[in-house]
Amino acid sequence: SNRATAVEGALKIGEAVKLHASNYEVEEFLHGPVFPINPDYTVFFYDSNDEAGERILQVYRAVKKVTNRAYLITDRDLDDPDTIKTDIHIAEPLNPLAYLAVAPLIADHVSETLNTQIGFPPRRTIKQDVSTKSEKHPRGAEEVQPLIF
Repeated sequence: SNRATAVEGALKIGEAVKLHASNYEVEEFLHGPVFPINPDYTVFFYDSNDEAGERILQVYRAVKKVTNRAYLITDRDLDDPDTIKTDIHIAEPLNPLAYLAVAPLIADHVSETLNTQIGFPPRRTIKQDVSTKSEKHPRGAEEVQPLIF
């Protein structure tokens, strides 16, 4: 249920911090292109608060043995300083909405810490030659025709 939350979180962190951020479902993470991880990785886990939650917790704890930059976003009462805890239990269908707010806060904090909020040279270079929709079409993308298959 939190896959879309992870997608949006990676996007926000990538935009604000100016570093590549990927998102994976927990089993895909174990078997995907980023495994094995290394101590320089920073990894955020979203607790699903459903039957997959125990597996997420298990993988989170294993990853903490590799990197000290692993964090769990959850509503569980865990004796773990690396959890980002909500104050109330959020049922599985609703927790993506609550957890979605965490990524921009993290992105803002990291961006401020790394001082990436100021102009980013590669982006400025590209933007000199390529405008975005909002710059080219301030009222939106009314002139863009949809593709119909």
